[in-house]
Parts: sequence; structure tokens; C-alpha cells
Amino acid sequence: LAAKVDGGNLPKEVIKCVIMSRAGAYQNCYERQLQVKRDLNGKIEMLIKISGKGKVILSKVANSTMNNPRVENCIRSNIQKLRFPAPKNGKMVIVRYPFRFKSGG
Repeated sequence: LAAKVDGGNLPKEVIKCVIMSRAGAYQNCYERQLQVKRDLNGKIEMLIKISGKGKVILSKVANSTMNNPRVENCIRSNIQKLRFPAPKNGKMVIVRYPFRFKSGG
């Protein structure tokens, strides 16, 4: 599971680090719905656009095998709150970032 990055100059490691700074929140999004649907699992690929100043200007589901709007919207709104360092060249960065969730039970 690797991020795909286009556009501005922002290292993948930095992007991953910022996205995963809210790992607990994404897990909560998933676990809340797991109470409702015990076998819930899947992959959600998010499309994230980061402005030349490091602000998230778009966060949306690009692809999902989970098909659970509650989990997807919860992750989307958490990504919307992230703040990235400004790309070195000041250009917009487009990231496709995969999240995989699988229940332990």
C-alpha cells in the first residue's frame, strides 16, 4: 500500500507522516462502524489535494471496497483538518492515499 504523489515537491515520507498523525482518528472511524457491521473491512483510497501553502483543499474518496459512507466521510473530514508543510516549489500536490481496514475478529 503506497501513496501516489503528483505535482508539487513534497516528500512521500512527509506526506505519510502528516496523514498518519491522525491514525487513531481513522481507526475510530472504522471501529465505530465495526460495532454495527461485524465483518466490515476493505480498502479506501483517498484523493487529497494540498495547496502550494500546505493546506488541504480537497479530500475525497477516490475508490472504496468498503462501501461504508460513514467510515469514508469520517476519514475524509479528518484528512481535511491536516496541515502539511508547504511544498518546496509552491505547487499543488495531488496524493492518492490508501487506507486498509480489517477487523481483528
